[in-house]
Amino acid sequence: MAASFLAALIMVRKREREVRLSEKRLRNIDYLRAMERTGIRLPEKFRRYIRESEKGSPPGDTGMEKSGKITAKDEVFLAENGSCGYCGYLLRRHPVQSIGRSVIRCPQCRSAVYDPYIHELAALPEKEAREIFSKISRELIIGVTRYGALALLVLVLLYPSVIYTRDFLVLLFSGKITVFEIMGSDLSWKIAFLAIAILFSRIRMLYFLIMAVVLRIRLYCGDFTTAFRESRNRMNCPEYAAKFWKARNLKNNDAAC
Repeated sequence: MAASFLAALIMVRKREREVRLSEKRLRNIDYLRAMERTGIRLPEKFRRYIRESEKGSPPGDTGMEKSGKITAKDEVFLAENGSCGYCGYLLRRHPVQSIGRSVIRCPQCRSAVYDPYIHELAALPEKEAREIFSKISRELIIGVTRYGALALLVLVLLYPSVIYTRDFLVLLFSGKITVFEIMGSDLSWKIAFLAIAILFSRIRMLYFLIMAVVLRIRLYCGDFTTAFRESRNRMNCPEYAAKFWKARNLKNNDAAC
């Protein structure tokens, strides 16, 4: 557990250093142009940098206020490869279809971002909405089955450790053996002490697996009528609906091109 904590701490420090170096590189207009020439689709923030430099004005984030929020409240961007279309922040690691709010807020730049993998049922014909809902429900069942099988495997692997360490814990808490005796005892007791650490790590893994299954079930256990009603309530909000349809049109025009 200590080694895992230390490795995570080193990884965080390394990532912070890489982010600082990346920010420094992305302030270089020539570097951005080179990325664009290689075919990399840059987020809108950096495309504006390039346009500003071509106009002769000093590059700056004119689309953002000092507070870090988008100046135009009705401006909405498309999610590109699971990232914010404005600043490039990674929103979803894998494009997984789900049901819910299609226009979301980017945690980094706070801009409105349209994620095409999140379906608004009320914006679709009822027949198509039912088909999408059924498809995602089937994928949920498959996912829960896989998580359940993995959790069962963890339980099978966990059982020998429980039996092996039970007698050791009884001796320890009954006072028949002390921690000092463990440290100075033969190898078998040290192995039992190590088994306790492995036991707790497996319990932690099992906990996260169970929570993942529960979260998925809570997200999609509702029926189609409930999901459709929630989507309709969101679409009844004029501000949200305007952003949704604007982003939907941008997505369709982008696909046509």
